[in-house]
Amino acid sequence: MKDFDETSICRTMPRPQIRDLDTLPAPDRSLIDYDRYSLFPSETAVRHAITVQGTRGCPWRCTYCHITWKTHHYRSAESLLEEIKLYADMGVRRFGFVDDIFNVNRKNSERFFNLIIQSGLDIDLFFSNGLRGDLLTPDYIDLMVKAGTVYMPLALDTGSPRLQQLIKKKLKLDRLREALDYLCTAHPDVITGLYFMIGFPTETEEEAHQTLDFVMNTKWIHFPEFFVVHLYPGTELVDLALETGMSRESILRSEDSAVHEIPETTPFKDPAFVSKLRMKFLSRYWMRKDRLVATLPGQMKIMTESELLNYYSGFLQQKMTTLPQLLRHFNIAENELPSTECVAESAVAVPDLHAKMTRHFKPLYPLRDQGMKVLLIDATRHYADRDEGALEGFLHPPIGLMYLATHLHRALPGRVQCKVIKSYADFDSHDELLKIVEEYDPALIGFRSMTYYRDFLHELTAHLRGNGVTAPIIVGGAHPTTACERVLEDQSIDLVVLGEGEETLLELVTAMLQNDSTFPDDDQLGKIAGLAFRKKADS
Repeated sequence: MKDFDETSICRTMPRPQIRDLDTLPAPDRSLIDYDRYSLFPSETAVRHAITVQGTRGCPWRCTYCHITWKTHHYRSAESLLEEIKLYADMGVRRFGFVDDIFNVNRKNSERFFNLIIQSGLDIDLFFSNGLRGDLLTPDYIDLMVKAGTVYMPLALDTGSPRLQQLIKKKLKLDRLREALDYLCTAHPDVITGLYFMIGFPTETEEEAHQTLDFVMNTKWIHFPEFFVVHLYPGTELVDLALETGMSRESILRSEDSAVHEIPETTPFKDPAFVSKLRMKFLSRYWMRKDRLVATLPGQMKIMTESELLNYYSGFLQQKMTTLPQLLRHFNIAENELPSTECVAESAVAVPDLHAKMTRHFKPLYPLRDQGMKVLLIDATRHYADRDEGALEGFLHPPIGLMYLATHLHRALPGRVQCKVIKSYADFDSHDELLKIVEEYDPALIGFRSMTYYRDFLHELTAHLRGNGVTAPIIVGGAHPTTACERVLEDQSIDLVVLGEGEETLLELVTAMLQNDSTFPDDDQLGKIAGLAFRKKADS
């Protein structure tokens, strides 16, 4: 897209963040078909899991991050337990947390784990987004595991003290080391992960080796994840890269590459350095037979065979169809493992989950099929015919859009109805989306997008507009929030919702209802906090 005059963009006043998350209703899970979504691994890397959000925001200001929530707020331990018990009573055993960092508030999170233990619930807890490792202590880790935690990735990012300060993560590396060593030693069957990145602006080869050494000196991490630094629009890391001489053009060319791809923005003189470092990591750590023999048994206690094969297929970029095939690939004999039995599918599957969700939520929102129609679309998964490798091995339920729809249904009973869909799961081509839009005939269409799916978003909006869809189109999410001017270059898009969406969308929809379902004009939009839109020529 071409640059344009950013003065044509109107940003309204910032929207205050919702402070009391307990006031938000539990998302109406019947808005999507969990029987279909449960066929695919979610953020947890396993199927048949319910994703839960216990906190919003992060008190740190890491320069590489889209900071869409400025402050950190949390749900009470009692609120979390109530929601989890609801689904546990339906037969759900697995729960995945999508928080930025769940363990910021130690007192409340400890209370949550203690309540789980006191309740007697037999569940598995997955913290897929990662935890702040230097806040963990042995007693806290023990408590998490006793409550049912089976998946605990930590975020290292960089093993360089200088870079920790530069990127403002300010991780206490010695404390992270102590927590990681304790976790791997005391709880070897808990699936540990460690996220780390190579290629920060000004990073030296020596500092990159510091990071790799930190990882390789730990026995044994189940799922260590090697990422390459990407510069996302609107982040402080972009400003730092520009200050160090990086060209804006190279940043723009690289921003939507996948996290496993090597962008041209890496700081090393030798373009092949990152590839060589990755190969060192794979050959000397990840592929080590003793590591795999030590960690596979724990994974088999938590994952079904198909889930295990899906994870390794994505990582290896090679389809693994049976456990014996996987073991042969690693040159592991079956008798070298204590068992080759994985979790049985019947132990974790929840029959008729969608029907159970409908029976619970329908009475709470009996008028949700009445009123002005709003279609909310999660466009963060490519179609099946676009093989994107490891990044596309999971299907994340659109919990954020369910929160938005539930908030509207509760606040405007009988006046608004919402439909929530996601690419790949509910439509697998542009024409399938068009058919849904034409049959539903919404007064308002909202998209959620991410940087990696930026071009996919614009393809979808262009297809709708090119086929006669005239309903207003709005977008939200981390990428639109931090790059709203760029997003609004797309004339198919009418406005961007900045940051947290519940109250902003409610005000927008209320204004439309007052206008007989007509989209507000610039004057009306200007009074709604948390928006960005193109001003009309005569405004």
